Amino acid sequence: TLGAHARTSAAGGRLAFALGGGERRIELVAGPFVRGSGSVFAGNEPASPLRQLADEVKISPSEDGELVRLVIADPR
Repeated sequence: TLGAHARTSAAGGRLAFALGGGERRIELVAGPFVRGSGSVFAGNEPASPLRQLADEVKISPSEDGELVRLVIADPR
């Protein structure tokens, strides 16, 4: 899903990804994407598969557009 979004909404010729983790938590930040394009992950119709996979999906502004932040957490 993120790859398909990148093909249509990348703000430039290159995207950056950062992957981090902690105890029972993994976080991915990707971008920059064109401003406003992250709304595809925020809406519920049609529901993005990322919404079903991730515990958190946040869109934040960046200098070049916006970043998508995904968090998957194991609550055990």
